[in-house]
Amino acid sequence: MITDYQYENLFKKSKIAHVYGLVIVLFVTYKRAFILDIRDIDKLKQSGRKSINITKIDKWTIPYKEIQTVPSRKELLDYTGDFDLGGTNT
Repeated sequence: MITDYQYENLFKKSKIAHVYGLVIVLFVTYKRAFILDIRDIDKLKQSGRKSINITKIDKWTIPYKEIQTVPSRKELLDYTGDFDLGGTNT
């Protein structure tokens, strides 16, 4: 969950050339994390969607990139590598 302020300002900044507004969504129960572009989230929001359900991942209509979580009880997400959204769901 991001605040309205975070959402609006990240979306505004994503309109700048060569600037990307990315959101990491962590599903703690499933120990899975995904990177989503704020512009794609905005498309979902404009279509009336209010949430993203991991159990319906095969029906997601926006591109995403899954990143590995850390197998730790305290920290599930500690990502320091590079990533490429590349427009594919992986």
